Order: sequence, then C-alpha cells, then structure tokens
Amino acid sequence: MEFPWKETSTRFLKELFETALIFGDDVIARKSLREMAARDGSPLELRGRMNVLMRWRFEGLLASEAAALNMTATYFASFPEYDEYFKGAMSELLGQVSEARTHFERSMALAPSNAGELREALGNHLAALSAPHGHRR
Repeated sequence: MEFPWKETSTRFLKELFETALIFGDDVIARKSLREMAARDGSPLELRGRMNVLMRWRFEGLLASEAAALNMTATYFASFPEYDEYFKGAMSELLGQVSEARTHFERSMALAPSNAGELREALGNHLAALSAPHGHRR
C-alpha cells in the first residue's frame, strides 16, 4: 500500500521529513522534499533549508559551504535537541570549537534519555572537541 503523499498537508510533510532525517531514512526524506517541491504554496526558503539538511545528513557537507548554510538555525521546531546538534555540527565544520561545544552540550541536555544514538554521537563530538586542537583523529 502506497502512502497517500498527495493528500498529506505541507506541515505533516515537514514533520515527516524531520523524522526521516533524524532516523536516517533518506528515501522518506527525499520523497517528502519532492512532494513539497511539487506544491505551489510550499515556501522556497523552507525547501532550501530542507535540501541543505538532507545534504548534510546523507551526502556530507563541505566546510566551505557551511558558512553560507549556518542560517538554517532553528529548523527543528519539534526537535530542539537536533536543532542544537545541527548548529554544533555547522560550528565544528567552521572550526568554531567553543560554539560547537556549547551547542553539543545544549543538545545533550535536551536529548531524551532513550536517544541513545544521538547521545553517542554527541559524546563523540564532545570528546573530539576536547582533544588537542579540537579535531577528530
């Protein structure tokens, strides 16, 4: 049975995209983004931010691109712990160690206790930032 994409509200598509992004389901994330792009009333800026997040999550993002994309702050209205994680990752790419650490610490404080993968990733980032020169080895 196919999911009724055409009958889904734009708001629900955004939430579906966010959930797929968080749980690493690139097929659902891409389908949500494609469906939103096909709609006339879907804001271009929102679709642009969604595309940036998808590229960051599934395709990697070059540090040179991160400066221009740092404007994606406060995207995850329903998932502030992932918003902080994303801001931390952008700061880390830009070499802003102090800012990255602050965002990762906020994310850790906001993350639910059962968010094991997120907590593990945050621990790895924080450990790497504490290493000499704040770089991953």
